[in-house]
Order: sequence, then structure tokens, then C-alpha cells
Amino acid sequence: MNLSFIRAVIFDLDETLIDATSGLYAAHNSVARELKKNLTKNRIEISLEKIQVKIKTIDDSMNMLLKYDRNNWWQIVIDQLAISLVLDSKFKKNLTKIYWDSYMNSVNPYEDAIPVLKYLKDKGYFLGLITDTDGTPGIKKSRIDKLTFCNIFDSIIIAGEDTEYTKPDLEPYFKMAKSLDCSLDECIFVGDKPYTDIKGALSAGMKNILIQRRKWDLDTSIKPDIIINNLKQLRTFL
Repeated sequence: MNLSFIRAVIFDLDETLIDATSGLYAAHNSVARELKKNLTKNRIEISLEKIQVKIKTIDDSMNMLLKYDRNNWWQIVIDQLAISLVLDSKFKKNLTKIYWDSYMNSVNPYEDAIPVLKYLKDKGYFLGLITDTDGTPGIKKSRIDKLTFCNIFDSIIIAGEDTEYTKPDLEPYFKMAKSLDCSLDECIFVGDKPYTDIKGALSAGMKNILIQRRKWDLDTSIKPDIIINNLKQLRTFL
């Protein structure tokens, strides 16, 4: 595919540039242990493993439903475990804090991320980052600020905070193109989730690349322009 007209390469963050595997594992386990302690205090016995599995399932399903506010997840976990207990708001907020503290302390960029970002920068491309809110305002910005490579981006948009809606809404893509002073057809978007990243880029008129970090159910109506398994493959096209 001829991409000589591309001036800007725009990335998703989690599971595109950042390896979320260890972070999610740590977050799920930390929340599960805290929930287990709370349930034990309420004389409710359930295995830690069962809680962990349920949290992982809820995490995936809520993300696919574009429901990112973790404060609302924990009661759903309890309800789906068929436990008759109403969690108070303070405890739910504390679980969310535990989730993100554990996540942030356990994630690293993929080994292919920083070298490829530097390669693209050296080639003269504008670099952008469009990432969805984490549900609680300010958390995603805090996470981005801690990245060793955050300064490499020419523009960063937190969809759902810097814009009204999250991906796949068109606004984040339009706003990014404008901020980079590029037309939509001069931009290419790289992301791992077909139902947000690629769907939004397609609808906005951006070229797009799906990086398959893990398997998501791919809506057959969503057809990425290019599919890769490693960011190093971008050097073939850009």
C-alpha cells in the first residue's frame, strides 16, 4: 500500500504502546484481595480465585461496552457473584484507586514501542496519541505524564475528557487532525481494538492499522486497511 501522502501517525495507548497484561493482572488481584477482605468482614465466604476471574470478565465486558468508570464496576462484580451486599461509594472509590495504583506500578511499554516512535519521529512524521478516559477525570493524564516517552508526541487527546465522547466517536479524530494541521486523509491511526480504534478511524476517513496484541471479536463490517502483529512492521509502510 502506498502511504507516501501520510504526514501524521496517531496511536492508541493501552495494549497498543503499553503492555497492559501485567498491569491488569496486578490490578485485578489487588482489587480481588480487597473485596475478599470486605466480604469476610461481612461473613461472606467466597474464593479469591472466583473473585479474580469475575473481575477480569467484567473488565473486558465493560471496556467493550465503553463503560470506563471503574467506580461502577465493583457493584456489578458483587451482583454477578450472586452476593447480597451493597458497596458504599467510599469503598468503591478506594477499589478504583487500588486498581489504578496497582496497574500503573506494573506496566511497561512494549519492546517495539519506543524504537518505532523514535524511528517515525526521525522520519519527520507528526506523532499523535488518542486514548480514552479511564472513567475518573485526571487518571489517564496522570498515567500519560509518567510515561518516559510522552514528550515524543506532538499532540495528545484524552477522548471523553478533552472531547465530549470517547472513541469511536469522530470528534477525537477530527480534533487530532486539526491540532496537527493535517487533513484527515494525511493521518493514519494505529490501534489494537477494532470496535473503538479502527471503527472510529474508518468513520473519520483516516487510514488505519490494526495491531493484534490479542484477539478481539472482529465485527466483519470493520475492515482495517492493514493488520500487523508488531509495531516494527510499520517500517514496511512508513
